[in-house]
Amino acid sequence: MQNVDYKRARHFEVDLSEFRYILDIDKERMIAKVKPLVNMGQVSRATVPLDVAPAVVAELDDLTVGGLINGYGIEGSSHIYGLFSDTVVAYEIVLADGEVVRATKDNDYKDLFYAIPWSQGTLGILVSAEIKLIPIKEYMKLTYKPVVGNLQELGQAYADSFAPRYGDQDNLEKVPDFVEGMIYTATEGVFMTGRYTSKEVTKKKGNVINNVG
Repeated sequence: MQNVDYKRARHFEVDLSEFRYILDIDKERMIAKVKPLVNMGQVSRATVPLDVAPAVVAELDDLTVGGLINGYGIEGSSHIYGLFSDTVVAYEIVLADGEVVRATKDNDYKDLFYAIPWSQGTLGILVSAEIKLIPIKEYMKLTYKPVVGNLQELGQAYADSFAPRYGDQDNLEKVPDFVEGMIYTATEGVFMTGRYTSKEVTKKKGNVINNVG
């Protein structure tokens, strides 16, 4: 096991308190500019009242923007939008020589833009990121599908949850906004799909509805 006290043995500490702020939420551009220690709870509380949210939202409130970018950020909407880092449109990075640059997919720092995800912070210090927002509705309609079968059947049920078999996986009317799966045993599992929905739908008898907020 790794000795988790190694960080406490450092001879100096860096104050990162200024890295915990949301800088801007631009509903016209559908972009949120945030610092790297902003966590998912902060982002959700700031955006959901505006009827927008990041395209990929990690479920745990404490997960940070910088961690999801430099690590491996994947969640229930990634079948549509990719990893969390795929929703970033610009990075502000401090390079090893102290220069601060803004990297996008089509400027002079495009190589850096594509190299930052999964880099574990080895290429520079991330000081802000601009992430895509999507419009949302107040409620989420959930559908639960229990599955009993062998490993292949469980895998097929998972694939069918987010990619319809009939060649219409690009039809947003048939692809859910969120997909989650839980496997209980080698032969039992349940797959959950979620779709943003209106308040009117919540009034229909038999619907299982979660408030997004």
